This record gives sequence, structure tokens and C-alpha cells, in this order.
Amino acid sequence: MIFVPIGGSRPNAVVHHGLAVLRLLFVLLLVSCPVNCQETLTNRMRVISEDLDRQLNGIMASQGLNYTTVNTTGLRYNATTYFNPKGMGQLYNVTNMFIDFVQSKQAYPDGK
Repeated sequence: MIFVPIGGSRPNAVVHHGLAVLRLLFVLLLVSCPVNCQETLTNRMRVISEDLDRQLNGIMASQGLNYTTVNTTGLRYNATTYFNPKGMGQLYNVTNMFIDFVQSKQAYPDGK
């Protein structure tokens, strides 16, 4: 009995192993890229932060703060605790209407 492979089994094995190697290289590339990309992103963010800090320190040091003096002579402190609730009436009405619309009248279901 003579065995004749259809399409040849040996070339398929070589192609199969070649694809496996390519897949392995692709997976290694995908795994290593985020680590390197994250490292470069972290490095760039650190450089930007240091540059911004250096520039802000230079600007803040060059500009002095000018405070104004408060005139406290002859002034009384006139705070009051008076509250007029008439302006809140519509808000209270709308709030109750909204709660009635959203919430059921029966807060708990009937127990059976």
C-alpha cells in the first residue's frame, strides 16, 4: 500500500510552526509595548510637571503680593439672623409635587 499525502504534510507543518513563531513574536510585542509606552508616558508627565513647577516658581517669585488695608475705624458689624421664608414657598410646593410624582403613595408593598 502506498501512502500519498494530499497537499504534502511536511510543508504544512513548517508553515504551522512559522505561524506559531509569528504569533509568539506578535504577543511578545503586544506585552512589551504597554510597559515601554507607560514608562515613556510617565517620564513625559514627570518632565512636564517639573517644567511647570519651575516656571510657576519663577513667575510667583517675580510678582509680589499687594494687600490692601481694611478700614475698620467707625464701622459696626451689622449681621442679622432674620430670615423671610416667603420666597421659598414655591420651592416647597414644587418639591412636594416632584416627590409625589416620583414616589409611590404606598412606600412599602403589601405583605401577604
